[in-house]
Amino acid sequence: MPVDDPAAATATATAPSAEPAGARGADRGGLPPPARRRRGTGAGTWCAIAFLTLLAVAALTAPLLPLQDPERVDTDALAAGFSSGHWLGTDALGRDVLARTVYGARVSLVVAVGATAVGAAVGTLLGMIAGLGRGWTQAVVMRATDVLLAFPALVLALAVIGAVGPSTLSVTLVIGLLFVPGFVRVVRAPVMSLSQREFVLACRAMGMSTPKLMAREILPNVTAIVVTYAVTMFGIGVMVEGALGFLGVSVPPPSPTWGGMISEGRQVLADHPMVSLTPTLVLVLVVLCANVIGDRLSSLLDIRGAML
Repeated sequence: MPVDDPAAATATATAPSAEPAGARGADRGGLPPPARRRRGTGAGTWCAIAFLTLLAVAALTAPLLPLQDPERVDTDALAAGFSSGHWLGTDALGRDVLARTVYGARVSLVVAVGATAVGAAVGTLLGMIAGLGRGWTQAVVMRATDVLLAFPALVLALAVIGAVGPSTLSVTLVIGLLFVPGFVRVVRAPVMSLSQREFVLACRAMGMSTPKLMAREILPNVTAIVVTYAVTMFGIGVMVEGALGFLGVSVPPPSPTWGGMISEGRQVLADHPMVSLTPTLVLVLVVLCANVIGDRLSSLLDIRGAML
């Protein structure tokens, strides 16, 4: 019998494996290297989270912070610039811009969070009903959604708030109502797909009621989609509340709102632009941060979907 060549045996033992590099990385980490890199949150996302957290903490603890009374009028500093007493200056009535911006965050964040919660709760429920229902149930929900979408959102908000009167509760409910159709459409599509899956059909065959089926089987599978969409709608809620405040139909004075501050700053815009620029910059940053976080959540959701 021929004797094996020792050199050939050594070369064979030390030769690299023919297995693709991507497959080796997938075996070690559960995901291919590019996917593993995408799972990191990223510096931009952490900066967005930090800014929103800092703003929320400042708004909640505003009475404890060394800020001036946002409603106090300083007659010696009408539309004044930067100073040791007023770090960002004052508006046309002598009210501190920094204090009003921080206190205005309380209104904007409360309205945006409340409106998003209302839209998510109602829209998710109706979306699941429309996705699981057939016949008149689905038709009624979708036609009501189409009717709401047919109205110009800002005109509808102005009409309803003008009828019931401006307040934090009315503004929150109206903006939440405007968010419902979007949540219905976002939830309905995956629910229709889930309704034909084996585990849902098995639950129906065992006689599980529709409410229990939605709570136990459907809702956990659409929660990630709802949360991702809700983060984006939170930013839109801040923007809508600012638009209503600019038009004078948001939370009435003397409570400061970012939209109201932007509108009031037009009187001294040429000489003291920071009166309007400060709330505008904060509003833009909040919307930008919400979009960044929403986009990152959407990316992570796509990765999880690819693993199923």
